[in-house]
Amino acid sequence: MLDFIICAPVLAVKSNGIQSLIALSKQIEGSGRKVSFCCVISEAPNPELLFTRQLVPLSEVEAWERCKRTFDGVVEEYQLALVFEVDEQKLQRSVVVYSEKILGNPLNAPHVVRYFGNKEGFLNGGLRINMGVSDFVMAHSRILHPKPDAVLFFSAVNPLFKRQRGLAFEDRTLNLTYVGKAHLYGGVCEIENTRLITRDDPATKEELADLLGKSRFVFFFDSLTQLMVETIVSGAIPVIVSYYPYREDEIDAIETGPIPRASLQDIEASGGNIDFKEPAMLERYLKQRDEYLQRLDAAERNYSKSAADFIEKVEMHFS
Repeated sequence: MLDFIICAPVLAVKSNGIQSLIALSKQIEGSGRKVSFCCVISEAPNPELLFTRQLVPLSEVEAWERCKRTFDGVVEEYQLALVFEVDEQKLQRSVVVYSEKILGNPLNAPHVVRYFGNKEGFLNGGLRINMGVSDFVMAHSRILHPKPDAVLFFSAVNPLFKRQRGLAFEDRTLNLTYVGKAHLYGGVCEIENTRLITRDDPATKEELADLLGKSRFVFFFDSLTQLMVETIVSGAIPVIVSYYPYREDEIDAIETGPIPRASLQDIEASGGNIDFKEPAMLERYLKQRDEYLQRLDAAERNYSKSAADFIEKVEMHFS
């Protein structure tokens, strides 16, 4: 039975990709295996794995200290185990999971899982991963890799958003813009008469849920983000301004099926707010949303089985 070491930029703990790896770690622990995380500085083009202060170049001390502080908070909140030493014996009995930000195999691990939460190169300026011949490919969705060895779709919604369904559509007075990962691709702007939100603003999930519960429409330049799911669950309506670098048909092919949304052509400024041009458009959206929420619930219920299947496939792959 192999143990797992997960190497990922936990500094980005608000991202769905990191949340999915934390959720996977709990499933691995539940299977009776040991799992630990190692610290990654995510700002570098090819992030360094940092284990002890003594191994860090002087030029990166500040980044390491920031990374360590974040890890300390995440460790406490999610009860994660950290690894600070990796020797050859440990590597032989472990699977190392690298997030897509890590292009090489810095631990020289013999058993490597590559996790794709986005298409290859999208977060690395087009740089490709130096895949080993025996590397196991795990993708968050079937749309992210042409030949994944396993797909582990994670879309669990924080219960806070389910509890905070917010105001009725006609009573909502806010509209939001979200850029997200689209800042990497360019061609973004803040939609007029909306509030811009980011990964860091608002600072807490409680504040975000409150904003979504008061908003009619959320304009997305990032077409693949968990915030879109939280928007739908909270009663607000997504409007995808740009699908790039994906195609619209790819986004609709994700495991939970077509995303209920409004198009820019469906809406107009109205009395200082934004509204559908026709009442029937809202009725159609609400029907699509209810169908989507049923599919979302089914995906959440299936996650534990999918994780168990992934663990079994990995064991067989490296046996």
